[in-house]
Amino acid sequence: MSESSGLVQMRSYSVIPSGVHLVAVLNVVVGLFAMYTGGTVAFVVAGGEISLVGSFQLGTIFVGLSHVIAGAGLWKQQYWAWWLSFLISFFGFLLNVSIVLLDITQLQTYFLAMLLRIVILIYLLEPPIRDSFK
Repeated sequence: MSESSGLVQMRSYSVIPSGVHLVAVLNVVVGLFAMYTGGTVAFVVAGGEISLVGSFQLGTIFVGLSHVIAGAGLWKQQYWAWWLSFLISFFGFLLNVSIVLLDITQLQTYFLAMLLRIVILIYLLEPPIRDSFK
């Protein structure tokens, strides 16, 4: 019979789950794409002026930068990056749903984005994944 010290042993995750790397890469790719499209539309289509279109596109650049930062943090298994990625996916999903509810014809356009955000949210909420960021 082995002796026990009476302490509760917590599982230690020294190896980052491979799915976290996938979510990190997805965040970086989406972020770079958003920053590129936001920058080109803001400065080419809007003529570089801060107009209504330009301000929306500057918001897209900010969201893209947030994705890149979240992806880099997830890759390094930072606690704050889990929250940032979760919040970006959650509010992005709500935004996609609201766009579809306003115009149901946009469902085909936003279906893949909504599905991807749901998969990321479910994955991030899995207990082993969530616990690996504590």
